[in-house]
Amino acid sequence: MHRKEICTCNSGFTVDLKDKYKCNNLCSKPCINGRCTGKEICTCNSGFTVDLKDKYKCNNLCSKPCINGRCTGKEICTCNSGFTVDLKDKYKCNNLCSKPCINGRCTGKEICTCNSGFTVDLKDKYKCNNLCSKPCINGRCTGKEICTCNSGFTVDLKDKYKCNNLCSKPCINGRCTGKEICTCNSGFTVDLKDKYKCNNLCSKPCINGRCTGRKYVRAILDSQ
Repeated sequence: MHRKEICTCNSGFTVDLKDKYKCNNLCSKPCINGRCTGKEICTCNSGFTVDLKDKYKCNNLCSKPCINGRCTGKEICTCNSGFTVDLKDKYKCNNLCSKPCINGRCTGKEICTCNSGFTVDLKDKYKCNNLCSKPCINGRCTGKEICTCNSGFTVDLKDKYKCNNLCSKPCINGRCTGKEICTCNSGFTVDLKDKYKCNNLCSKPCINGRCTGRKYVRAILDSQ
């Protein structure tokens, strides 16, 4: 048996034929306003189109920048949420709310939608108040005086606004997901002698890629 380490290349890269830990760019030139997605193929970002004379260059579909929006087609500006196109300037989007939304966002004509854990102020529709009277430590407010703990944390028995780590030690190259349980990041495996430590599955770093596994291959001996 011998160990085979696996590097998975990032999008637009391919493994080097001589070095399995190295990934080479599929495009010989950088893609301007786009990304390399295949052998000498540039895929343009949204709102851009490939230049007819240079396949590595993408040109903006809009001749002017979109204010509070983004170009999504030929001279078409799509407004960000909470904005609407200006009647006199198609490249400009105006806020649907005349005042800023505090702890929320404008989602319609003079409508503020509160962020999670907040509720609209009864006297000021542009203001959202926190549903929790105290900040949630290692968690977030999700209801009236309710703190929901982050992953790997549990509520303190004496303080409902505080969440304690389920692991007594930090997880190296991983994250705490249960009572003294470390779940390793992709490309890592738990150390046999230390459950709070995760080791890289690859003995060398993957250039322009990431280590995604390790497998053992049985050697086949040719019979004479």
